Amino acid sequence: MNPIKKLRIETLKLSLKEMSLLTDLSYETLVRVENGRVKKIPKKMLEILNGLGYCDEVISLDYGEWLHREQQKVKNSFHTSTK
Repeated sequence: MNPIKKLRIETLKLSLKEMSLLTDLSYETLVRVENGRVKKIPKKMLEILNGLGYCDEVISLDYGEWLHREQQKVKNSFHTSTK
C-alpha cells in the first residue's frame, strides 16, 4: 500500500477530506499522491507530517521505493503480456 495512504488511514485515521484540511492541499492533489501520479510528495505535506513527528526523509524514501515497485509491476506485466 502507498505509504502516504497507509499513514493517513491506519495511523492518523483521517479521511481524504480531513487530510486535505490538515495539509492545506487540494483533495485532487492528495488523490494524485496516493495513486502514485506524482514523483515527489509535495513539500507542504512533508512539512505538516514532519510537524506531527514523522520523519520527512523516511516518508519520502518509502514513497519513492513504493513508486518504483509499482512502476516495475507495470513494466513486468507489460513485458509478460507482449510475449
